[in-house]
Amino acid sequence: MMKYVDSQASGTTPELFARLDQELQNTRELRLMDVAWLSRQDFASELERVLTIFRSRGGRVVRDSA
Repeated sequence: MMKYVDSQASGTTPELFARLDQELQNTRELRLMDVAWLSRQDFASELERVLTIFRSRGGRVVRDSA
């Protein structure tokens, strides 16, 4: 979350999520653990956009309910 806050301050939020998308290109499964941080709607919306692209490439997102 801190990288997201930092990216907002520096105006680099699009680059942050573009880098995440790039890092996920060779990944088949992404496990989200302790998802309480998704309660921040602006972050969750940006992340969901990346995850939609990830899923469209055949990726699987698993949300742990821990």
